Amino acid sequence: MSELLIRIVDRGGVDLPRGYGDSKAGDVVAICPDGWAWSQDELTNERWRIVRVGLTEVECMNLIAVGDGDPNTQPCWKRKCCIGFASLPTALRNQLTRARTEPIINLTSKVAQVRTAVILKAPRT
Repeated sequence: MSELLIRIVDRGGVDLPRGYGDSKAGDVVAICPDGWAWSQDELTNERWRIVRVGLTEVECMNLIAVGDGDPNTQPCWKRKCCIGFASLPTALRNQLTRARTEPIINLTSKVAQVRTAVILKAPRT
């Protein structure tokens, strides 16, 4: 099982020299094993959610794979896939996107719903 750090609001700006760019809502920022020692900021930041979900290793790797574009113009945050919040059932979407009520959201029983919400992102310019 894995724990995913997911951005729930868009982040603006691009800083190619530092190696990152604009991550968007639904982008998986990090994937760590269960029981990871998350920082206090990661556990409380309202722009992120940590979810525990039983995705396979391949599914996890697909969520953090970067786009195929030119690395000089497409920063590393240009993910191929994301969690499409609009594709989630309303109760689950609200659990992820509304005010944080718990540091880590356990979605192990909802893995099928999370799988169906993984979408291929449209190319960005």
